[in-house]
Amino acid sequence: MSQPSPLVFLIRRIFVLGILALIIWGLVAAVGAVGSFFGAKPTASDGAGQECGPGTVSVNAIIGDGTTEQLSFASGVKPSLWFTLTNVGKVPCKFNGGPRVTFFTIKSGSEQIWTSRECDRAGLVDTWVPLKAGETLSWPASQWYLVRSSSSGCGVGQTPVVPGAYSLTAEVNGVISGNYEQFIIN
Repeated sequence: MSQPSPLVFLIRRIFVLGILALIIWGLVAAVGAVGSFFGAKPTASDGAGQECGPGTVSVNAIIGDGTTEQLSFASGVKPSLWFTLTNVGKVPCKFNGGPRVTFFTIKSGSEQIWTSRECDRAGLVDTWVPLKAGETLSWPASQWYLVRSSSSGCGVGQTPVVPGAYSLTAEVNGVISGNYEQFIIN
């Protein structure tokens, strides 16, 4: 029997080394895939679970019929109050817009007429919402009963307000609305 030529030995060695390289590459890829399947954690840079930093969320106070902004109300019509949150930052984050940290204030001139700070706040909770960069979320509306607030409460049974010009501001999780919503009660 004759010996294979040196060229055949070289081709066999290259072939075997190629097969070994493919096996090693396959093992590395398999280990990486298994690692990502079994709980690779999101990185801090993806922002999904980070709280919104100072100055990254703006609040806009709105008064109207509960779905549409309205700045003039007939006598006896109870306006609805709500707000929007906008992530003005460049990364997604989460923000607490819950009723425990939300306050509305209505003034006539410099006189405070009504504030939700004087309402019964027992049982109010935090509500964390994710905000994508540039996203605006509208919060559900609540009704103002056209009364003054006092240390005894802020709802039905309080002193009614008189027709006139008023303004609304909102504070959500320490962020005060950038607008000063002016409206008329006829």
